[in-house]
Amino acid sequence: MRSSRRRDNIERVRRDEEEAKEREEQEEGKMLLAVSRILSYYRFLHTIFLIRTSTGLRSSNRSAPTASRNIHGILLEETAGSLKG
Repeated sequence: MRSSRRRDNIERVRRDEEEAKEREEQEEGKMLLAVSRILSYYRFLHTIFLIRTSTGLRSSNRSAPTASRNIHGILLEETAGSLKG
């Protein structure tokens, strides 16, 4: 009976470790996806900036700090959404 309980405990620990590893891998995947989205968005914004500056166009009437805050807010919301889902 003692060895049976020991085997059961060992198997339970093994399963728990596997589940923890899977959860960790899923969380890491979500983080990588969020980082990828942020980098893509920044590349997009940089491209738009280059196009506007090379053609002599100015940004909208917004001030730079306000636009910057809005961009960072969008990125934070996007990242938070990626991590939740």
